Amino acid sequence: MPIRAGFSQVDITPPYWPIRKYGGLHHTVYATWATDPLYAKAAVFEAGGERIAMVALDVVIIEAEHVAAIREQVQERVGIPPEHVLVCATHNHACPAVITRPVFEREEEYLAFLRASAVQAIAQACEGLQEVTLGVVSGFEGRLSFNRRWIMKDGTVKTHPRPGSADMRCAEGGIDPELGVLCARDAEGKVVGVIVNFACHAVHKMGGPVVSAGFPGSLCRRVREAVGDRCTCMFVNGACGNIHHANPMDPDYVDDPERMGRLLAADVVALLPQTTPLQGDTVAGVSRDIRLPLRDFSALERQVEDPEFTKPLLASNEVYRASLEVLRAIRAQRDHEVANVQVLRVGEVAFACIPAEYFTEHGLRIKMESVLEKTFVISLANGWVGYVPTARAFSRPCGHETTGALWSKLIPEAGDILADAALRMVAEVTASGA
Repeated sequence: MPIRAGFSQVDITPPYWPIRKYGGLHHTVYATWATDPLYAKAAVFEAGGERIAMVALDVVIIEAEHVAAIREQVQERVGIPPEHVLVCATHNHACPAVITRPVFEREEEYLAFLRASAVQAIAQACEGLQEVTLGVVSGFEGRLSFNRRWIMKDGTVKTHPRPGSADMRCAEGGIDPELGVLCARDAEGKVVGVIVNFACHAVHKMGGPVVSAGFPGSLCRRVREAVGDRCTCMFVNGACGNIHHANPMDPDYVDDPERMGRLLAADVVALLPQTTPLQGDTVAGVSRDIRLPLRDFSALERQVEDPEFTKPLLASNEVYRASLEVLRAIRAQRDHEVANVQVLRVGEVAFACIPAEYFTEHGLRIKMESVLEKTFVISLANGWVGYVPTARAFSRPCGHETTGALWSKLIPEAGDILADAALRMVAEVTASGA
């Protein structure tokens, strides 16, 4: 039986202004207008009586409580079980305040709107289910993403060093240049859906009084313009925890979301005629909660007493002090965080979904060790447990992603625990649908 698929997009641009923005590391920022629309993009796949759904939101993070609410409402409305529903964020930083931080509160009214829109997008995708021909292809794009953690000459790590600084020694790690594309064509051969997977932070327009979808929005808009307005283009971010679009090696680098979106879209459009038809007709999903131990925060307790502590970091001492209080409250309740790891399979393609700002080395490990050649990693998926660096990254002092905070609270081995779980689950959905 052929796979059926449906796609949809729902506008999630804020319906009211002003609105608190995500991203104030030192003070609250408000937005008063949008430079371009934000969307909830959905894809639903059906075969053999099974359905899976994916919805990507043009926001920075979607926390677990909202994922649970969306999954529950999707099950009530269209009958897709929670473990078959992926809710992910594009990691777009120029969005409303969808989480709370020490210097700003989340926008509850917008979050209610966001949840309803995500459910609506999936429901509309279900209404549009039709027989499709699916194809998959991978390209190479090495011009637009860069490792943002650099080892300095004094042995410390600096996140976002001054480009071209003489104090820089080398990048701590590499990038993942794979540009993965899953394409759906209808009976007439028209492209009706494109899912694009690429690993890079989306931080353009984080400050200032505007809301924007950043480079993911530009990419998807340009793909739709190229192939026709019957197409929904969905961006799902890869293992981007240490990957950024600013080039630390070139002080003159043009870091612009429209340029980045234009180049990525050109890559995607060029790849579409090269897609390989999927051989399998299986649709499957599995989802498991994994316990990740919290690490010791005694170092942070000492560090916040030093007024010079945050000089090489991105946030203020006050933010770290507030983080410590929240971390103490969390530890008083539990000694772990729960991470929902999910694997979705469409034919011979697997999506390994991780609820974290996952370092690219972990994503590459999953891809290289997976039993399915076409395995794409999606980060910021089904919740958020913070940054998950490599164990080795913790051996060097400083660095935004490894210094203890609200966004960095797990043991160094957490990344491998998550990768092990994802690899087991890819093998499981492969065996069950063989």
